Amino acid sequence: MTPFVAERAPALQRHYRIDQLAELWGFSRTTVRKAFDQEPDVIRWSNPTSGKRKYESISIPESVALRVHERLCQQALQAQSAT
Repeated sequence: MTPFVAERAPALQRHYRIDQLAELWGFSRTTVRKAFDQEPDVIRWSNPTSGKRKYESISIPESVALRVHERLCQQALQAQSAT
């Protein structure tokens, strides 16, 4: 993570949507959503359930996106080393 991003409060960082990160990283929206499913510091807005399908908007601060990307890269390197 770059020091400049780490120094800024998450509220002042650029925020990404799932579809933006999916396009940047070349993964499906489902894969990216799963990567951030239990991630702390992600902002989630949900509509009140009134019998309709639940919609959730997710906003991911840049520092969180970098943290998850670094973790995914480490997992991929470890998987490659194991083979």
